[in-house]
Amino acid sequence: MSMSLCNMKQYNVILGDFVLHLTEYRLTGSCSVREQGTAQGTGTVIECWPKGTRLVLKGKLSDATDPAETAAVLDHVLRSGLTRGVRLGRLLYTNARLVGYGLGEGNGVPEVSLVFVTNTVLQTEENA
Repeated sequence: MSMSLCNMKQYNVILGDFVLHLTEYRLTGSCSVREQGTAQGTGTVIECWPKGTRLVLKGKLSDATDPAETAAVLDHVLRSGLTRGVRLGRLLYTNARLVGYGLGEGNGVPEVSLVFVTNTVLQTEENA
């Protein structure tokens, strides 16, 4: 599955036969560090190991989408462990693995959240 997210205000993601209307995203990166004390009594980072980048997408299911079927598809994708590509505007989020999802009722419309993680360096279209 490849996903393309073009408009930052609202974008659709096709997941199998389902359309997810996503309206929010959060991209975070982190690393583990090893610190060592200095002669001056302060700490300094001597090693850094990137832990990858996490992408959280949130939104709503389309009216024609069955939440139970969506849950089954998301669970299958999560358990398969397969990686996929996500395009967020000009940002390429490659080798992304679905590591979490959530479905719930919100204001009469089922809400969905997807959590992807990648260890691949992020790129823009120009640098791909």
